[in-house]
Amino acid sequence: MTNKPEEKPKVEINRKQNHEERYVWLANWFMCFIFPYVCTCHPLMDEDMPVVHKNDAARPATERFMAKFRPAFEKYDKDVRAHKNELLLNPESKTKPPKRPGLLRMEIGTQSSYFMAVGVVALLLQSIMEVLMPYMSKGVLTAIVDKEFWKQSGGVLGSNKFPLFFGIWLIITPTLIGLFSSLSNRMLLHLASRVRASVVCAMYDKAFRIKNMASAGSADTGRILSLVSTDSRMVAEMLPMFFMLFSVPVYFFVPLIFLILDFKWVVVVPLVVSVLVMLPNFVIIGSFMKYMKTYMQYNDQRNRITNETFQGIRVVKYSGLEDVFKATINKPRSLQIHSIKMQTFLFQLVFTIIQFSRTAINIATFAVYCAVYSDDPTNFAAVVMPNMGYLMIMTMPTTMLPMYLEAGMMIRIHSARIAQFLYLPEMEDAPTGDESKPSDPEIAVEIVNGEFKWGAAPEVPLTEAEETAMKEEAEKRKKEAKLAPAKKGKDNTPSPLGLGLGLG
Repeated sequence: MTNKPEEKPKVEINRKQNHEERYVWLANWFMCFIFPYVCTCHPLMDEDMPVVHKNDAARPATERFMAKFRPAFEKYDKDVRAHKNELLLNPESKTKPPKRPGLLRMEIGTQSSYFMAVGVVALLLQSIMEVLMPYMSKGVLTAIVDKEFWKQSGGVLGSNKFPLFFGIWLIITPTLIGLFSSLSNRMLLHLASRVRASVVCAMYDKAFRIKNMASAGSADTGRILSLVSTDSRMVAEMLPMFFMLFSVPVYFFVPLIFLILDFKWVVVVPLVVSVLVMLPNFVIIGSFMKYMKTYMQYNDQRNRITNETFQGIRVVKYSGLEDVFKATINKPRSLQIHSIKMQTFLFQLVFTIIQFSRTAINIATFAVYCAVYSDDPTNFAAVVMPNMGYLMIMTMPTTMLPMYLEAGMMIRIHSARIAQFLYLPEMEDAPTGDESKPSDPEIAVEIVNGEFKWGAAPEVPLTEAEETAMKEEAEKRKKEAKLAPAKKGKDNTPSPLGLGLGLG
């Protein structure tokens, strides 16, 4: 008699209430909900982790999204069917197919509530205060120069006033910048997490609704896995960076005005250098996006092959074909790794250019300024130091602009891939009323005059590279099929040596 292993009792974790949900808004603004984890004297355990915020949970986020997506999808699906019927009746019709509703706009619109507005406003306030910091330092430096003049002239020139306003603001502003920065990041991260949760759940729901999934086998399983794991994650990660575009005008035009007041026409120098720096960045970002698309293509392929291998793992093991399937999986993986290496190289190249550009802009601008203007050395610090801050602030968005645009393009690409899947045709709902029940209560399932057929596989949209590869493969197979009979006849023809041996 064998003893059954004792089952360990299931431990239920009583999680605490979410701190951010429990505290008032002012405490959350100061990030007080992090203090219990920072100030703890023991390692963090599962019971220390609170439940997720009630509005960030997957269920409410998905319900908000589906409440707007389902009506939009049903209308789109109806329009697509009407368009197909119109083409059947009139093949020469030149009417365009209906346009898919914007998924990204739907995602942000259903999840943002006030988060996006508060995040963008906090981001703008942060950028305004950062831009005004050099102006505050200029007020302090000017007061110091005036006080020195006042001492040297015996109270005739300059002023002995203390720059109280500028001094207080120089102390307060860094604190406010940190508060607005944390508020903006927190709001936008909340928005990004809700968008990802709603999209992932919508894709799981779509996988159960998609039409003729069984007939498609695992043809698009790799694509679905990539959509859930990679595309949704990239949309959530790139969303906060994309919103940085709202602060670019503030970071660029406000310092530019102050630079024009002090440097006059010399301000053309940093503008020209900034443009020269941005041009290679745009070229690099274009190559980066190309490798990103290649990475996603090979990622879909690798996931599909891996899934097929696991589904037929018995055949693989019984036949001893582990090395063959391993090589098949490693082939797209090696190409995927190459794409990752190129992305990393291009990304580091962009940041190298950004770091070099800041130094180059400062050197070029102040070299031209010193060559053109010969100011009083005592007043040089009050002019140079603040304007150096303006240059640093102004060159930051111009050099980072390609990165923000890249984030926007990546969001667009990944959202389009998700939309292609979510807008695939679905199965028709089966009747659920009393008329659909079997006539005999002893029968669980009854089919009367049933008609069964294999349906067409779902039209999973392919990229241009995938379509080209499929066409080339089809042409290759056609040529091989044409050459097969001739090759077979040639192989069956007895060789002269064989004839000679037979005669002998």
